[in-house]
Amino acid sequence: MTIDQGLELAKLLFDNGQVDKAEQIYEQILAAQPDNAEVLYLVGRNYFQHGNIHEAEKLVKTATTLDPQKAQYFSFLGHTLRAQGKKKESIDLFQHAISLNPSDLSACSGLAFTLMEGEPYGDVISRFHALLKPKTYVEIGIETGKTLAKAHPPTVAIGIDPDPVIEVEFTAKTKIYPIPSDDFFSNYDLSVEMEYPIVEFAFLDGLHQFEQTLRDFINVEKFAFPKTIIVIHDCLPLNQFTASRVRQSEFWSGDVWKIIPCLKRYRPDLNVFVVATPPTGLGVVTNLDPSNALGDNWQNILDTFVELEYKVREDERESFLSIVKNNWKSILDRLQR
Repeated sequence: MTIDQGLELAKLLFDNGQVDKAEQIYEQILAAQPDNAEVLYLVGRNYFQHGNIHEAEKLVKTATTLDPQKAQYFSFLGHTLRAQGKKKESIDLFQHAISLNPSDLSACSGLAFTLMEGEPYGDVISRFHALLKPKTYVEIGIETGKTLAKAHPPTVAIGIDPDPVIEVEFTAKTKIYPIPSDDFFSNYDLSVEMEYPIVEFAFLDGLHQFEQTLRDFINVEKFAFPKTIIVIHDCLPLNQFTASRVRQSEFWSGDVWKIIPCLKRYRPDLNVFVVATPPTGLGVVTNLDPSNALGDNWQNILDTFVELEYKVREDERESFLSIVKNNWKSILDRLQR
């Protein structure tokens, strides 16, 4: 039996509840390959998946000493420590893994969910629905429909996405438009499609580019009123690499974050802040004004922000992006401003 066959057999035994037999095979594999970093890592992963976190940590830690250039070993070690509540140690390991491989998805996700504690962004959106009970909800960039489905009767939900792949059922009256958002606003009257003149709640999660997100914001605000809430995904970048305009890795927020300093500069009348919800934050904008001509500054805005890079120091992030802690009380308090 080869090492790969042994690992596969042990996994099957583990999955079928035959833990003792699985561990016997692992012991044989480790005895035969005690200095094989990849084997230690793979066995450690299997232990972790079946709840033996301490053994997983021990094995993967050894793998990192045998091959200190392998980002995935440090990333996975970070997950074993995070599972034990060792936040600082896990952050250090995720950051080290990212220094070895900036596109390591496991390290980026692990770091994001460790730094940003609390409910993920989808749960925060559910809270907004429960708070507002909006008559109308607009979502740009619906993908599978998972967040669009958070709308419930009597809300009328409008979903806009050029290539939706719906994997859920909707309870609210839901209309889906499989076209780019620019085409939608050029060819449809949103108030007619909503069967109501005002957008009460909106979620922008379209193309991960600043200027497209800003166009979507401008188009939605035309149908808003002061108490409308617009939330915007991907406004709290993990680092400069994942906040770039050009996608270089699977974990990518794009340069959507620029909409926050942009609105703070050009629209001081708005209440703008970012909830530190994993994995990439959620911008929140209230006190909207459909008569505002933000688009009149379009070229100045592009000249200022399109080429701007994310070089915000850690001690400046909170003020630069107006970050609010990810708990509902803090969010409600900020909404009152």
